[in-house]
Amino acid sequence: MKRWMDFWWTDAPARAARLTGAFGIVLRDGHYLRAITPVAAVAPAAAIAVGFIAGWRHPLATDVYTTSLFLMAIGLVVGTLSSAVGAWLLAGYAVGDIFLGVRDAAFNGAIGNLAKTWAALLLADAILAILIVLIPLTARVLADELAQRYLARAGRIPAALLAAVAAAGLAFAWTQAALVLTRPFFAWHSLSPTSTELDALHAAAFVLPLLAAAGTLLRVFAEEELEPREPPLPELPERAHRKVPLPLGIAWRVGLSVFLLAGLMESWIDPIVVAVVMAMLIALREPALRRLGQNLHLMMRFPVLPRLLLGAVVSAIIGIILVSALGTVSVIRPVVISTLVSLIVFSIVLPDHVLSEHVPESHDALGHPHPTGAVPVTAPPAPPPLP
Repeated sequence: MKRWMDFWWTDAPARAARLTGAFGIVLRDGHYLRAITPVAAVAPAAAIAVGFIAGWRHPLATDVYTTSLFLMAIGLVVGTLSSAVGAWLLAGYAVGDIFLGVRDAAFNGAIGNLAKTWAALLLADAILAILIVLIPLTARVLADELAQRYLARAGRIPAALLAAVAAAGLAFAWTQAALVLTRPFFAWHSLSPTSTELDALHAAAFVLPLLAAAGTLLRVFAEEELEPREPPLPELPERAHRKVPLPLGIAWRVGLSVFLLAGLMESWIDPIVVAVVMAMLIALREPALRRLGQNLHLMMRFPVLPRLLLGAVVSAIIGIILVSALGTVSVIRPVVISTLVSLIVFSIVLPDHVLSEHVPESHDALGHPHPTGAVPVTAPPAPPPLP
């Protein structure tokens, strides 16, 4: 049992961290389970097996997971208690669904049709990863930062409540975006979303936020009980620093973003326009932000969570104005435009992740050395803004 526990919680995260630090962090999240050796040894393997069967046989859903409230709920609860176990569940589900999944005839047939199905399933699984891996991690990180700055003497309860509220809000936002973001699964086959999917996501808008909040609170109390009893955990190795050429880095980010936003695209011109605008934004935003100087420095002294909420509110207002101004004959294209505008808004209110990529760790995101005892203004990772 100990050998398997060490593999899942020490060896696998260490290997992943050498590729990218984020993978290592994800595969170690929930390490408090190591206080119960059998659970820590079996949970990841069990998650892979359950996910594989769910993706292969579709006992809980038809075609895509958004048709099953139960499947989305199980994934969210597992990911909230441990993003690592949630990631293994997602991996098993993706393999079973993409390669062996039972689907209607419309999604099979010629190799071209199968390729569209596989691409749409890969996109849908990436959207599912946001729900069961990224949202639980981000909610806790943002809440912890806010609590450490202003509620450090109040104990863990305020941080737990903040994390629960943040997780619930992000889960609700996901339910509103999931129908559009997973749209290619049906649209690429000239189909419309089923009534089952619409009903499941409608119910999910109420159920998933409650589960996210409850799971977050349960996670906090479980950590408090189990962490003191778990064996010492070695540090994750640093990622091998490989300098990626700037054009290649921009191309990777733009390609990934356009793929994730494929559900917003109405015609072939949309991804081209989005790619060009995003490439220009990514290339120009860092020097443009630096020109703001001390004004930006003052903004980054506020916690990330309030700034994230501010960016969401401003983006929502702009989106409503754009959709109203451009008409409702085509809702998709105004949403594409408002999404690009929201990226600019979030770059301004959350510049930390942009600027911190270009300065040493001993300095803050504007290049100023951290004063002794000061709270660094480099932000924790945040999820991409959902349309």
